[in-house]
Amino acid sequence: MMPKTSADESHRVAQRIVEAISQKHLTKNSKLERLPTVSIGGVGMFQKEYDLERVISQADEELYKAKSRGKNQVSFINID
Repeated sequence: MMPKTSADESHRVAQRIVEAISQKHLTKNSKLERLPTVSIGGVGMFQKEYDLERVISQADEELYKAKSRGKNQVSFINID
């Protein structure tokens, strides 16, 4: 949750998170195991009152959009 933050601002923060995670290497016994990936979806909104189910549903939809684009993707939308 990022109160009073637009989808564009949230997208930039999420992109920095994706970049930071994607640069980490997971190792086991000093041996490279894999490179982690992450997909992030979210919603920007400025309403004081909102339908929580709608917000969660829209954020979930954005997450699936990000995942459908491949690894290390971000998708956000503003809703009214």
